[in-house]
Amino acid sequence: MTISPIGSVFGYGSFNRSWPLYSREQFGGGTASSIFANRLNLHRGLVTSGLDGLFGALGTNLNLANAQQDALDQIKASLTRLRSILQSTRDQVAANPGRVDLRALTRDIEQTVEQVTYTSQDVYETRPVYEQREIRATDVYGTRSLTSYSSFGGAGIDNSANLSIQVGSGSVATVQFKNSTKITVTVDGATQTFSFGANDGTWRTGLVNALNSIANLSAEIAADGTLHLQTANAESLTIADVPNGLLDLSGNPLPSLGLPEGTTESTVVGYEEVQVGTEEVKVGTEQIATGTTQVSLGARSIVVGFERVQGAGAADADKLRTSVRDLVAAASLLVSASAASTTSTAPRNGGAQGFAADLIALLTNSDFNALADASDALVFDRVIGRIDDALAKAEDVGKQIAAHAADLAAASQASLVAMLTNFGVPASIADPIDLARQTANGLRATPFGIIRSHQLSVWS
Repeated sequence: MTISPIGSVFGYGSFNRSWPLYSREQFGGGTASSIFANRLNLHRGLVTSGLDGLFGALGTNLNLANAQQDALDQIKASLTRLRSILQSTRDQVAANPGRVDLRALTRDIEQTVEQVTYTSQDVYETRPVYEQREIRATDVYGTRSLTSYSSFGGAGIDNSANLSIQVGSGSVATVQFKNSTKITVTVDGATQTFSFGANDGTWRTGLVNALNSIANLSAEIAADGTLHLQTANAESLTIADVPNGLLDLSGNPLPSLGLPEGTTESTVVGYEEVQVGTEEVKVGTEQIATGTTQVSLGARSIVVGFERVQGAGAADADKLRTSVRDLVAAASLLVSASAASTTSTAPRNGGAQGFAADLIALLTNSDFNALADASDALVFDRVIGRIDDALAKAEDVGKQIAAHAADLAAASQASLVAMLTNFGVPASIADPIDLARQTANGLRATPFGIIRSHQLSVWS
């Protein structure tokens, strides 16, 4: 079927190329008289492409409208045949209750869903690693309380008495009780003097200060009044009496201080946890998404037709199958033509696409599937009623398509009038045929011979 806009200068025909419509502004300004007066400046390609574009665009849109109308006619024919067959079967069912005359022809369509796939993955935690280590120390505890003596002489220590102390492999320090108010410490030839009061017990403080001046040695008077010595880093501690020099009549001060003579090594005084590194410890598992997979949910059966089982001829069954197949095919054509027309800015295609969707809904309706039982006349009545509704809607959609085609023709005619006016044809000419003839005559007068070399078959 070919849709021909009434009153168009084009008559009817098929246009197989899609070109954009050209407006007057795209061809430049100027009046008709100025264009014909300066026609030597017209470019042959500009004129030809403008007209071809105009005709091609209109032809494309009209062809799409024709395709929709053709598909709609096929749908109406299929619906009419299907209604006739169902009405005949319905009459048989009403006349013979309980008789099964139809068997549904179905097609299984697999239904799938996309599911996320997971894998189990161990979860680890970084934890410190400890080991137990000995705590070692070198301690020397005096065996004599010194708190009751106001001077070191009272404790039995002579003036000029001295002793040596060595921490580990360090230098030897010589401690000398110089006189009643001074104690000296000599290390590697350097001497320090520690002074205190006479007969007031401060000699003990002077002694502790002198011992603490020795590197890596710590000294204190314990709560019980005894002398306590400890080395740093658990180094050994060597204590000895210093032999007297010439005219030195002093005695050994170690017994009076309660200190042992000799070397004391470190001992284990406890244990401690020491971090020596880290380790990865498994603390559980977690689910990790690894991708997706298609999972089958089973097959869904869709009725695509029927066949007679009892009391009906094979010819009716074939007609029924043919009607359903034709209806599905025509609906597909309508959807395709509507989709293509959408890209050509057709505003009424929603009706055609919606109508096609309604047809699919009709074929998948539960009543349509129930026709296979063919024992309930009311089911046939409901389906026939839906077919009647579809035929009525097909008429409305056809009117929409025709109205859209008329709009396209009117818009294209207006564009053509504007274009031809630019070529010098008076806009007052009302007859489209006369307008085309005068434009052709004007173009034949150009030195380029547009009409002679590019035939425009739509002109009379």
